[in-house]
Amino acid sequence: MFLNYNVVKLLFMLLFTAVATAQTYDTVNFQNPTGRQNIDYNNEMQKGMRVLKRTDGSLIVAGRTGSSSNIMNDFLLICVHQDGTRCSDFGMNGVQDDSGFFTSAIYDYAIQNDDKIIISSNFNSDLNVIRLNSDGSRDVSYGNNGIVTIPTPSDAIGSAGNGKIFTLNNDKVIAVRNYSFSISPYRYKTAVYKINTTGVVDNSFGTSGMLSLDYRGFSTFCNDLFQSGTSLHLLSGGIPSAGTGRVTHLQKIDLNGVPDSTFGMNSILKISNVNLSAAIDIKGSTIALCGLGLTVGLFDSTGSPISSFGAEGVEVYNITNAQDSGRDIIIQPDGKLLVLFRGRIGTVGEDGLLMRLLADGNLDSSFNDAISSTPPGVFSMSVGLGNNSQDDMLLTDDGTLFVTGYANFFNPTGFDIIISKLLILDGTLSTTDVLRNKIRIYPNPVNDRLHYESMEDISKINVFDLTGRKLLTSIPNQQQFIDLTSLDLENGLFIVQFETLNGLTAMRFLKSNL
Repeated sequence: MFLNYNVVKLLFMLLFTAVATAQTYDTVNFQNPTGRQNIDYNNEMQKGMRVLKRTDGSLIVAGRTGSSSNIMNDFLLICVHQDGTRCSDFGMNGVQDDSGFFTSAIYDYAIQNDDKIIISSNFNSDLNVIRLNSDGSRDVSYGNNGIVTIPTPSDAIGSAGNGKIFTLNNDKVIAVRNYSFSISPYRYKTAVYKINTTGVVDNSFGTSGMLSLDYRGFSTFCNDLFQSGTSLHLLSGGIPSAGTGRVTHLQKIDLNGVPDSTFGMNSILKISNVNLSAAIDIKGSTIALCGLGLTVGLFDSTGSPISSFGAEGVEVYNITNAQDSGRDIIIQPDGKLLVLFRGRIGTVGEDGLLMRLLADGNLDSSFNDAISSTPPGVFSMSVGLGNNSQDDMLLTDDGTLFVTGYANFFNPTGFDIIISKLLILDGTLSTTDVLRNKIRIYPNPVNDRLHYESMEDISKINVFDLTGRKLLTSIPNQQQFIDLTSLDLENGLFIVQFETLNGLTAMRFLKSNL
């Protein structure tokens, strides 16, 4: 009895990967054999800003496009399946641009539970919130023909050139606008709005529909926000209005804009001498932040620093002896931290890099890069001919990490969108490692029946392919096996997910005709 050569090769690759490194590009199931794709639209310049997941598992890669690096004011949305192929039910051949919209700048993107897409933009100095249907068409039922226009605050004297957009669990929208309101000294602050599902500003939010984030004595921008239960965490960073230094403000409010006095000092956690405002993630009672100078902070649900993580809950990393800067952060289910950042490992330009930290702040030495000169714990995502940056990432329940940004592929000043797919071998959704250890599957590789043994009460079993498409849902049987024959699976990797009273755990298995 012999294994198919390709199956043997795949098995060897998986086993070697598990020993040598905790991550690898998906070179088997992502259309492009490198595990990454560059997207060049109409020979223009593009930058990837967000990667969003739709309910069917497909992805929206959202960015900007334009004729030059200084004129990338049009939005661009690319819908791809998790195997890298384009979606047939979105836009034109999986692409939607801003034809028919008028925008001066694109700020940010978000996605609702019903797959409608929210876009934050600027036009004529006003904040415009645009909503598209799940197929990429304009949602004319929203606001005025698909657009909600929020005038500039009365005390504004100029735009700060950015803003954020966020969809709440009930599909209402939080829109953020940063703006300047003083020139002596020059200072910035933030206006926050809540918009209901039909596109009307909620006047019960904050004061007359606007919550002002004005940290007096400081000039700050709100750069990220996160919903945790019935609370919002608004993350801002900046500098003192007079003097030098950096500062981070993390403010906790409820969904009506009322400050939570139990968090930090009267709802505000102030972190001096550091700007941690690039990104926030919250898992359970842990709050993770990252920002300029490649700084990472870890705090509990009250805003107190986690003592096992650096001094006062903050660690500063110097990876490339250059201007390292945090871009995004994710807390894995096991508590490890994935940190996306910019640095320089080449001679010119920027490079996209990814590091993984243990819960105590040390670099995870199993997160290796056998090709570049980065230290253990740091993985180079550099691609292209010069400048490149990876700016946003999404970790799915099965441990697949999608990263988007941009890279130079065709001339010294031009950029294409990059979308990369990595397999994080210990990044699958699981309540604890203990739960994972209480369930085992065998044989692996498997032909027709995948058996399982469990010390937990299993309520449901799901089988997925690596694109995130659900192939089977079943309930446990007395024989404790999953019959794969009815699925007519080709040889390759698949995911089995077990639902228990204590949470979810997922495992990969290899289908092979032995």
